[in-house]
Amino acid sequence: MAMSLNLLAETTEAKLSESESELLEAAVEDVERLRGLVNDLLDLSKIESGKLELDFLDIEVNFLLDKAVSALNIQAEQNQVTLVQQPPK
Repeated sequence: MAMSLNLLAETTEAKLSESESELLEAAVEDVERLRGLVNDLLDLSKIESGKLELDFLDIEVNFLLDKAVSALNIQAEQNQVTLVQQPPK
């Protein structure tokens, strides 16, 4: 699907209306998100079966908070919700 959508985007770029281009771009983004989910599920399966070894690192809490907030920002704005970051004390 990703290859087909990318080929469509490349070959029809000048021929599509603005709304058609937006729909095609949304489809490309959705396929990329699905690919990420599938890869995450495959990794989870490998972790559970012991085929993937994890390396644990110390990470700053603010880094994780920034990632979490940025992932949910668009949905929050669409629903008029304000996200507030409060690191633990």
